[in-house]
Amino acid sequence: MSKINNLEPSYLSRLLLVVDDNKKNQRRFSHALSGKWEIFPARFSNAFSEIEKMSFSIIILGKIDEKAITLIKKIRSIHINCKILVLLDTNQNSAILALNTGAFGVIPFSFNEDILLILLERARYVMALEHDLDILVRNKFREGTMWGENQKILNLLEKIDLIGDSDYSVLISGETGTGKSLFAKEIHHHSSRKNKPFLIVNCDLLPDAILEKDLFGEEIDGVMHAGKIELAQGGTLFFKEIGELSSNMQARLFDTLKETNKKTKLIKENGFIDIKIISSTRRNISEHVFLKEFREDLFKCMTGISLQIPSLRDRRDDILYLAKRFLFLFNYKMGRNIIGFTDEAIEAMFIHSWDGNVRELQNKIKSGVILSETNLITQDDLSLSGKEFNQHPVTLNLRKVREEAEKDLLIRVLEKAEGNLSQSAHFLGISRPTLYILIEKHSLQR
Repeated sequence: MSKINNLEPSYLSRLLLVVDDNKKNQRRFSHALSGKWEIFPARFSNAFSEIEKMSFSIIILGKIDEKAITLIKKIRSIHINCKILVLLDTNQNSAILALNTGAFGVIPFSFNEDILLILLERARYVMALEHDLDILVRNKFREGTMWGENQKILNLLEKIDLIGDSDYSVLISGETGTGKSLFAKEIHHHSSRKNKPFLIVNCDLLPDAILEKDLFGEEIDGVMHAGKIELAQGGTLFFKEIGELSSNMQARLFDTLKETNKKTKLIKENGFIDIKIISSTRRNISEHVFLKEFREDLFKCMTGISLQIPSLRDRRDDILYLAKRFLFLFNYKMGRNIIGFTDEAIEAMFIHSWDGNVRELQNKIKSGVILSETNLITQDDLSLSGKEFNQHPVTLNLRKVREEAEKDLLIRVLEKAEGNLSQSAHFLGISRPTLYILIEKHSLQR
């Protein structure tokens, strides 16, 4: 069996239940699908107990009679999306009865391997479409790469509905490429400010002199040109990568802010400008505050509500869904008609490390659509080796990762405290004896 069975979502699994009291028919299906599907035989008497144990994507029934009709109804009551195929002879009335009862389709009794595989793949394809439509409905047709079915993402989308109209400032944290900017836009679009400006301040791209003009405006030829603080009146001001602000700009920005019960407002000429403030960061701002690299007062102003976007590595169950969404998008933009991915490509996507997160996935699919010479995108089209886990074993060792992070923090705190152990222990919130143990553990100089 292909390793992909363990990686695909359950609704696309290749677990097939064949319900038939005729062992000869059981053997026919096993022979035709050997190596392509994992076959589980059952009799009508014990079929439902097998269905309750495992999540089968497709079920084949060897006949249509009262027992089969009862079984179909029971299956449909607990597995709405499961597809049922019925093995039938040429009797048209039996076919109509099976379909009206809830079967997805019928298999001719004289089937060959090719016909059977086509029917199974068609059922699988329809299940995938129904599943994607369900996600679209549950996500209220939201736009952006945060779409998906992972519970962490669904929880974030629910929070967006709750915080959209509040005056609380929002800090969005997450790795590069996770979609922080899209979440910021989503908050704006789901608020009463959606018809007002949404302006972005690129804290990580602009030098201080230009950033100050961008924010506060400048005078040119005796005429004062408004900055984004004024231009965003009534709307949203999004500070992209707020953690990259220099200490001078942090001070300048804080001077224009006032915090009241976590509701941050901008001060302008002895009054307030009505702006919702959202900021994002790829850094651990709390750690930078602790190390005195980011102003604590500014941090408090910008974090009335905190949202953490999971990395793509932490939501691997969304990879295939997102890949198909990007495939649909780039098919449309480039006039291609690629229908999907090879099993090897899907497997490679599931085990890739995705350090660039959703943005990297989007770029891979785009290049795959450009390079594909068939109607399926291959592993080579995506430029994925499929060996990332073996190439980076240290990233899978949680203890090693924790120890490296612990050592790095110790070094930084000791440097910040100029070797003062009492001050370092205080910064870290631990006792001096514990600090001694950690220093010895990581072979650091006192």
